[in-house]
Amino acid sequence: MKHPIALTRFLRGFVGYWPALLVIIGITLIIVAYLPRIQQFVWILPIYGLFSLYLGPMMDLPKWMTKITPYGWINNVPTAHINWGTFSWMTALGLALIVLAYVGYRRRDLTTN
Repeated sequence: MKHPIALTRFLRGFVGYWPALLVIIGITLIIVAYLPRIQQFVWILPIYGLFSLYLGPMMDLPKWMTKITPYGWINNVPTAHINWGTFSWMTALGLALIVLAYVGYRRRDLTTN
């Protein structure tokens, strides 16, 4: 390679998608903790997210359909800069969902699943 890609560019891509992953994990954990009978449907979240993110522009999906999923709020990292406002509120939301799911999971009777 004549011009290798810098490690910071790869890390910016990871940091840019981190909040969306936290929100998806948080929603998944909420469903598993509070609605264990429908936990097999949690795969709809990441599948629709990736569908709307990658196939949405080719199918001319409306902007609101991509904003339904957390992946729709992410900038085109690593080519664009990270929007730190969106990064902050999505990280806080994801962590809050994870804590809420932890509380619900601890209160659940694990033998009824």
